[in-house]
Amino acid sequence: MNPPQSIDEYKTEIARYLDAFARSMPTQINAPAISRVKLPGIATWSRETLFWRFVGLAQDALEKLGQNRLPSAMLLTRAAVETTAALWYLEAKIKQALASSEIAELDEALKRLVFGQKDPAAHVDGLPMAINVMTFLKHVEREIPGYTGHYERLCEYSHPNYYGVAGIFSQPHKETGLIDFGSNIRGGQSHDLTCAASLSGATLMFHHSYEALADTLPALVTLCERLVPPL
Repeated sequence: MNPPQSIDEYKTEIARYLDAFARSMPTQINAPAISRVKLPGIATWSRETLFWRFVGLAQDALEKLGQNRLPSAMLLTRAAVETTAALWYLEAKIKQALASSEIAELDEALKRLVFGQKDPAAHVDGLPMAINVMTFLKHVEREIPGYTGHYERLCEYSHPNYYGVAGIFSQPHKETGLIDFGSNIRGGQSHDLTCAASLSGATLMFHHSYEALADTLPALVTLCERLVPPL
């Protein structure tokens, strides 16, 4: 199948995946039934909550893109890209644990993924530090060079700088000095295409990691139950 070439093709591809995701979203897991060891249940917990977050963000991003609400679409797409990177990080940590037959580092990463917070006050109460999104992006970058660059491009639209403000909402006329205002007033498709392509890439990568984790979780259960003796 040829990759999408136009914004409409990207939208169609994204919608197809999101419709399939929405039909398979879990509403509950039975953690004790997954394993007598807590860690695989927490890994599954992390996987499914990232799934819920990604689907909601991507659906809203696609809706805003269709409404020509570009700044909102860019912000939501950037959040979806971060979520994909977090799932990729989870997959990488599980693979690392399986390769090394060590689970201590994975256990720490899962605590931070599920319970981590940025608020220093929370750490006083014993809650772990949240993982910085750049850590997620670095793990993706090792396998997909350029991913961080795409994320940084989305950040340009997500902040109140040129691409996020004047570049989208204004059209100056040098010959008259007049400045017109409007939503994506310059009318070029480059902004829309950047958003659509980024959201498409994040969706495909999320699907890949989500399915890959389904294949590796049974091996994680086996490893954990071998390393942690029954009480």
